[in-house]
Amino acid sequence: MPAMCEATPPTVPAPSVSKRLPRSLGACTIRKRIGKGGRSHVFAARQAVVGRLVALKVLRPEMAVQPQAVAAFRAEAAAYGRYDHPHILTCHAAGNDGDWHYMALSHAARGDSLRALRGCSRAQLLRRVLPWMAQIADAVAHLDDHGVLHGDIKPANILITADDRALLADLGSLQAKEQAATARRWEGTPGYMSPEHANRQGQSVRSDIFALGATAWHLCAGRAPRPATGDQHELLRQAVHEPLPSLATVAPWVPSSVVAVIERCVHPDDSQRYSSPREVARNLRQVAESLQPETPDQQNYSAINLSLGF
Repeated sequence: MPAMCEATPPTVPAPSVSKRLPRSLGACTIRKRIGKGGRSHVFAARQAVVGRLVALKVLRPEMAVQPQAVAAFRAEAAAYGRYDHPHILTCHAAGNDGDWHYMALSHAARGDSLRALRGCSRAQLLRRVLPWMAQIADAVAHLDDHGVLHGDIKPANILITADDRALLADLGSLQAKEQAATARRWEGTPGYMSPEHANRQGQSVRSDIFALGATAWHLCAGRAPRPATGDQHELLRQAVHEPLPSLATVAPWVPSSVVAVIERCVHPDDSQRYSSPREVARNLRQVAESLQPETPDQQNYSAINLSLGF
C-alpha cells in the first residue's frame, strides 16, 4: 500500500455508491483511498489514541445490506485474530459505525508484492522474493496447523511492510481442510489455481503450495503464469489441462536451484509437489543463501521494470 497522505479531507466518497463515507469510523480517521475490491474499499487511516497507521477495510454500502456479505466480512476480521502470525496481516480493530462495517488492518507501506518490486535489479529481486515466499510458506504452514487452507494466494494478496517483510492478506477465502477435501467449488483466482482446485476435485495444503509456487513464478519471471483473459471458463480450462510454462525458458536468468523449488511447487500432479509448506520454506531459504553476490552490472540493471510491466 502506498504511503499515506497526511491531509485529512472532510469526507471521502466511495466510488459507485450513493452514500458518502464519513471522515472517521470507530476510532480511525480516514486519510485517502488506497485500494478496492469487489466487496470493499481500503483506506489509509490513523487510529486515534495510539496514533497507529492502518489500512481501513470498509464494506461497500451495497454489500452492507446483504446479511451474507456482512457475515463473511465479520468472519474475515475474526480470522485475522484467530490465526495470528508474524506473516499474516493483523486486525487491530473491527466493528460497525452505524451502517458502515470496517476492520483496521496492518499498514503495509510498500503495497502488494508486485508494486514493491519496482526499481529492483534481477539480482535484488531474487534476494527479496525468496525470503518473502519463505515467510508466506511459514504463514501457510501456520494455517495448515490450525486446519484451514487459504485458497487464494497470489501477488495481490501478499503485502510488503516498510521493513520488507511479507504479510499474507485476504483471509476471507479460508476453508476448513475437511470441507476443502470434498468441496465442489472454485472460489479463488484461476491464474494461480492448482489443477485439482480448478477442476473442483477438492483441495489440500498442496493446493496452497501450488498457488504459492505460481506466485513465486510470477514474481521471478515478471509476467503472470497464465495470460490474462476475461473468459473465466477458459482460465479454468487452462488451469486444469495446461501446466505452467517452464520458468527456466521464460526467465533464463533465474538460477536452476530456484527454478527447481518453484517448479516442484507447481507440478500438475499434487503427489509430486512438496507435502509441507515448511519444506517449501526451508528449501527457499537454502537457495536464497546460495545466491552469489550481485555484480556492479547487476546492481545497475533496470530493465526488470519493463519485464514486470511497470
